[in-house]
Amino acid sequence: MEYSPGCAIPYISRVDGGTIEAVRQRGVDVCSSGDLVQRFEACWTNAPWRFIASLRAPVSSQGRAFEAVARSVRDGIPTTEFDIQQLMPHGSARKG
Repeated sequence: MEYSPGCAIPYISRVDGGTIEAVRQRGVDVCSSGDLVQRFEACWTNAPWRFIASLRAPVSSQGRAFEAVARSVRDGIPTTEFDIQQLMPHGSARKG
């Protein structure tokens, strides 16, 4: 059964509570299929890992931009949105 105790993994929980109660009333032990799903359905190929790696450059570039904004505010330096915008593509270009 597609069941996750306490709906801990919402992707797994596909059966309603009434069905689980009906099955349990017949003496059957209902257990999660989470381990099977993780083993056979939720396995990642290299493509998702490459995608995640490709996201790191923009995220770190965004972090540098937020740090620049914080520094400007803290130091009282007037900064425009354009100034900050210019930091982001440069960071991504350095990362390739």
